[in-house]
Amino acid sequence: LTTSFSLFMNTVYHFDMRDLSLLFIINCVMIGSLQMLVINRIKHLSQTFIMLFAPLLMGIGFAILLIKPSIVTVIICMVLVTIGEMLFMPISQNLVYQRAQEHLKGYYMGVYQACYATAVIISPMIGTTTLKIDASGKVLWLFILFISALPVCGYFYFRNKVQELKQ
Repeated sequence: LTTSFSLFMNTVYHFDMRDLSLLFIINCVMIGSLQMLVINRIKHLSQTFIMLFAPLLMGIGFAILLIKPSIVTVIICMVLVTIGEMLFMPISQNLVYQRAQEHLKGYYMGVYQACYATAVIISPMIGTTTLKIDASGKVLWLFILFISALPVCGYFYFRNKVQELKQ
């Protein structure tokens, strides 16, 4: 995704390496200074809600890039994506670990990391190919918004069928 994002920012927003670096500095500073504050503020919310909300927030953040290109649009995108990332990353790992039976915790965490690594490998290929087909980013960012909404749809579809989702 960072490859696709950087390529899009360079092609559509005309960001150079310095501009991109500043965006990722915003991301790093927000995570470093706000993650624990955000986690403490949301600890009363259910992990299921956070796991539904965080990816959707990230999808909305990326879809915002389709609005008229401006620095404000980019900053809003980066803030939403970073908040989604701050919520999703620790909660997703914690949720997988908590749900695993004691003797399978290592296995579950291994599968989780394998899925994450696979996504990190495959997403730049899919994203850059999509941008090659449609340089405007409409297909890519709307696809990401669609993908990020799938957990919400899945939750509402399965919530009455899977006992663990009722918690």
